[in-house]
Amino acid sequence: MFMTVVFILLMTLLILSGGAALHIGIFKAHRPETGFVKKTFGGIVSYGISAAVWLALYSYHYLGW
Repeated sequence: MFMTVVFILLMTLLILSGGAALHIGIFKAHRPETGFVKKTFGGIVSYGISAAVWLALYSYHYLGW
């Protein structure tokens, strides 16, 4: 039970940090002069990509393929 909670928290941390890195690094949406629409779109896309990648890696690891 403890390890399950730790793995879920680690996965959440990886998704959030990966999304933030994409949001700042690729979309440059952290700048103050960036518009609200670009920030919102960049956030949705970057966190979506991060979630898809990390969930695919986690499922590949746990399924043991």
